[in-house]
Amino acid sequence: MLGLSEVEIMNKTPEQVYPEVWATVLAILWLHSNAVEQRDEWELLEAKALNWLQASSGSQLVDCVKTGNAVLDCSVSPQTLGL
Repeated sequence: MLGLSEVEIMNKTPEQVYPEVWATVLAILWLHSNAVEQRDEWELLEAKALNWLQASSGSQLVDCVKTGNAVLDCSVSPQTLGL
């Protein structure tokens, strides 16, 4: 779905970031880049995921978003996600 293999995704995981956090960040970025027209279907799920991410990753979250943007070749700003 992301156009990358699992190995590629795991090799680009920021240091000291749990795989679950990384996967969630990538999923949110993908939704913002590829499913904007269905936002009303996923915005509640996104809010729940962002709450979990903030509790799980703290200050690393902004760096994860920046790295995720580079990996997925998108440009979702951390501010868009409320960070």
